[in-house]
Amino acid sequence: VKFMRRNEWRGEQMFFLTILKLKNSDEEYSGKSPFYALTRKELEQSLSLAGFEEAEFFGDFSGGAWNEDSFISLVIARKPLAR
Repeated sequence: VKFMRRNEWRGEQMFFLTILKLKNSDEEYSGKSPFYALTRKELEQSLSLAGFEEAEFFGDFSGGAWNEDSFISLVIARKPLAR
């Protein structure tokens, strides 16, 4: 299986485009989903409203520091256990 994805801007809207190709076959599946990019502030507010008390932001899968130019935004959020 081969999975390809890319992001594409169309006007003010970003789309997440995907293609899935099956090995040893001509079968191919594609899809397009609208994508809404949250700012860090928006995400922090949403997590807080949802009851999360701690959120750590990383800029890569190795635990590197997050900044506005990070390739990815990885968030680990914790919510208190229900009693």
